[in-house]
Amino acid sequence: MRRILSATAMLAILLASFFSTNGEFIGVNSKQIANAASYSTWNPATIYNSGDIVYYNGKLWMSRWYTVGETPGTTGEWGVWVEYTDSTGTELPEVSNDYPIWNAATIYYKGNIVSYGGKYWMAQWYTQAQTPGTTGEWGVWQEYTPAGTVTPTPTVTSTPMVTPTPMVTPTPMVTPTPTVTPTPTVTPIIATVTNPYIWADVPDQDVIRVGNTFYMSSTTMHMNPGVPIMKSTDLVNWEIVNYVYDVIESGDKQTLSNGQSEYGKGSWASSLRYYNGTYYCCFACYTTGKTYIYKTNNIENGTWTRVGSLNGVYHDSSLLFDNGRVFLVYGTGNIKVVELNSDASGIKSGGLNKTLITNAGSIAGSGGLAAEGAHIQKINGKYYIFLISWPSGGMRTELCYRADSIDGTYTGKVVLKDSGIAQGGIIDTADGVWYGLLFQDHGSVGRIPYLVPVTWNNGWPVFGVNGKVPLTMTKQVEGSSTKKIYASDEFQTSGGSSTEIITNGGFENSTVGPWTNHDNGSISLSTANYYSGTKSLFVTERKNTGDGPKQDITGKIKAGVTYSFSAKVKYTSGPATKQFNYNIQNGSSYQGIKVLGSTTLTKNQWGTIQGTYTVPSDVDLTQSFLFIETPYTSSPDSTNDLMDFYVDDVSFKETGASNKLALVWQWNHNPDNNNWSLTTRPGFLRLTTGKVSTSILDARNTLTQRTFGPTCSGNIVIETSGMKDGDFAGLAAFQQKYGLVGVKMSGSTKYIVMVNASSGSAVEIASVPVNQSKVYLKLTCNFTNQTDKATFYYSLDGANWNSIGNTLQMSYTMPHFMGYRFALFNYATKSTGGYVDFDYFRIQ
Repeated sequence: MRRILSATAMLAILLASFFSTNGEFIGVNSKQIANAASYSTWNPATIYNSGDIVYYNGKLWMSRWYTVGETPGTTGEWGVWVEYTDSTGTELPEVSNDYPIWNAATIYYKGNIVSYGGKYWMAQWYTQAQTPGTTGEWGVWQEYTPAGTVTPTPTVTSTPMVTPTPMVTPTPMVTPTPTVTPTPTVTPIIATVTNPYIWADVPDQDVIRVGNTFYMSSTTMHMNPGVPIMKSTDLVNWEIVNYVYDVIESGDKQTLSNGQSEYGKGSWASSLRYYNGTYYCCFACYTTGKTYIYKTNNIENGTWTRVGSLNGVYHDSSLLFDNGRVFLVYGTGNIKVVELNSDASGIKSGGLNKTLITNAGSIAGSGGLAAEGAHIQKINGKYYIFLISWPSGGMRTELCYRADSIDGTYTGKVVLKDSGIAQGGIIDTADGVWYGLLFQDHGSVGRIPYLVPVTWNNGWPVFGVNGKVPLTMTKQVEGSSTKKIYASDEFQTSGGSSTEIITNGGFENSTVGPWTNHDNGSISLSTANYYSGTKSLFVTERKNTGDGPKQDITGKIKAGVTYSFSAKVKYTSGPATKQFNYNIQNGSSYQGIKVLGSTTLTKNQWGTIQGTYTVPSDVDLTQSFLFIETPYTSSPDSTNDLMDFYVDDVSFKETGASNKLALVWQWNHNPDNNNWSLTTRPGFLRLTTGKVSTSILDARNTLTQRTFGPTCSGNIVIETSGMKDGDFAGLAAFQQKYGLVGVKMSGSTKYIVMVNASSGSAVEIASVPVNQSKVYLKLTCNFTNQTDKATFYYSLDGANWNSIGNTLQMSYTMPHFMGYRFALFNYATKSTGGYVDFDYFRIQ
């Protein structure tokens, strides 16, 4: 007796009839009879989901997944549309309980149930093409008994059998409970996810999972703060929650001084790991020629501490914590490994140090870009190294090598060759579904990330669907798409009063108290040298670089509160210039020391160390003190490092209004913290000129965030009453070949101008006189199909916009090696001290 099938079961059976057991499309049964009148005509504006059938060009077509605007018959053998014929003349096999017959071409998720071999099977995690009944006791398919079926009562044992989670990546290892900021509960939904999952510049991403939360780091090179830490609960919606460092160093290259810069250099290709309750991040810096390792126990709100600094660039390095040992895999062409100390602070003497894979890119072809971008992971006892290669005449290609031990021997294969999407590792969800997170070079918007489904075959990861990266896929997401790594900003802060923490900071009392020595040395009042008043503090007889004045502030500071600090310092003997640091130590250990600010002084001249500091939420406040020192060196020289010095006007003040920018913002190179503020005029960002510059490329305090695709626009309003002759302020599409619209002051007259530098030289294309202080500026970017064009506008009332200048043909240039950014700027060409107030930045 035949029974009526559900629509779902019938659709699954029809799909199964089109494919062989290995997923190959084999056509339509000859008994099937077309009945086009039963189906709607394809409409390019309609959204179609998996299984929808349409009539187009004399044929019926079935969509294999989500699509809109893709014409049936043009998407190829493995595309979204497959030819379909209505099966009204075909007998259908009986299926009990409406469960579809297993199909090798279908993607199944955890909980999906199929019929196969006279039994029912439930998928335990994501799978495709793995036959039910062949995957073993702990495999993806487990036999399933539908509700209402009588089954024998199982024997009850004292310990129930628990199915282990398959192939759980040991990195991150979830051992102690980590410090993670609670994530508000969001109801997950099943949704169609579109690639790229972030259409913006997020290259070299490295992803870990701790519990149900994913964290990702990426490359931002010459932008500061650096190495963004992003957070997600679904691998699709990401937000920036922290940065690994504020600045790496403060030399001429980092500060755009003396004609130098670090464009295209800075920090590259970070490796993010979690081990025994601690998060680690490693990256190389092509400016300093060093490789740095940082750590924190609170990845979202904590401060990262530098624990290691390796001489030399360990190119595209990847950390691995393995049973108490720490390894760093790195290199280009020849992939190498070096063993680190157990705390990752440096290279282990006598540890493993060898070449693991010679000419690693040869399996993809010869010539071109040698293999690089290493990501090492230990999965189910095997060691996997993921790489990218770009052979001559080919494309960016994902490679995978594996071995049974860290030191080899490694065998490899090409695991993905599609549209240049490559470079990255893999990650599993809490319920055992695997994904690759790779990226693609995508013109002027930058290098954009793709989410790639991964399955397993004989211990090898299999990327994509039939070797292709799906542009859409169905996936569980958190139910909110509001999290972005770019955002509008109204520059709002909360007001409040200031409270001074330091006692006797001007040293005008008759004693030095409550100041004491930090470590060794001697301190005393001086009336011979002072910055203000009649006295200063004199520091002498120093034995170590850390010897200097110290004041205990235990119990006076609060977690989460922002403080401004400053101190006047002077020295009179030793080198012509010398760096001095203003430090805080929280907790009893020296590991709680943080350099709050530094400045390079000129001998015999007073200088200022100043900045702001927000006390982390996880910091140990059982003991806190401030001190001033010269930078640490293990063998200090009495003349060059241990000179006497004077200190005056020391301040550490609670600020009621926060001077902290939203995390979507990064400064181009190191900021000059003396010349920007959110609190001088609450509700506005004030940029003050602090140096004379030739263009936006050597100007400091240019504030940036990512542009995004396929199209975007950003607009600002600026108030220009504080500008000086020669000043230039506005909004830019920022890269080496930039374009901008802004207000330029020449003499006493202001002009709205548009500049185009696409030729390699900046050319002023248009200039319009303006006699009002408030000006609205806007730029739009079109990255659709790599159109890569930007247009510029101005308004005098914020409602009526006028096009200005010409169209900027954006181009991704290697000197900057970064996608275009929105940039807010104000720089001087004649004299410093002018300022501009930015009321808001808004994106669409």
